[in-house]
Amino acid sequence: MKELRFILIIVCSKIICSCDYNREKVVYSYTRNQTVEIIRYDFERNPMGIDTSFLEILANKDSVLFKYKVSEDPKDKTTYEYCKYYYNRDTVLYFQGKLCPLIVTKEFIINENRLSLKKFYYDEELSNDDETTIYFNDSIGILSLYNDGWMSIIGTFQSGYYSKKLNELLLKDTTGFFPQGLDCLPPPFLIESGEAIFEEKN
Repeated sequence: MKELRFILIIVCSKIICSCDYNREKVVYSYTRNQTVEIIRYDFERNPMGIDTSFLEILANKDSVLFKYKVSEDPKDKTTYEYCKYYYNRDTVLYFQGKLCPLIVTKEFIINENRLSLKKFYYDEELSNDDETTIYFNDSIGILSLYNDGWMSIIGTFQSGYYSKKLNELLLKDTTGFFPQGLDCLPPPFLIESGEAIFEEKN
């Protein structure tokens, strides 16, 4: 009886080790301390200051995490913002601990490159004036945050040529994709209108 029990233990151990050996390894790519300027605006949309953040990007085959840190120090975990995008659930964005639904997607063409910009909506229940529209690209990260309660831009995120150009196009937008004021809010039917293409020529 003891020999049989010993044999069963050996067999089970081999099976467990075999399963662990054959388990698919998760491969991550990691980018640290990419400088991102967060430009703040007053209520009249005049730039009023710049916060320098340090972007960490952690990506695998299923998702990509963007963390906009206050400091370059790896021990300092303080962040301005963070979000996570799931490739197989592209209709939601995990932002500040909450799943935010996709409202609409638009494509912009810059120097013959098509860039998809997704518009997500954040709203914390039982809280006032926190309603936020998030403009996001799954390669660049957050482009802009707009507070719908205060009708004001929280900040634009600029880390390179394409993020700067996309923010310029957003601020010039007159279609309702990016609000321009009380008279320019999109009517409900625009929220489900699909895609539109904007082209910038040199």
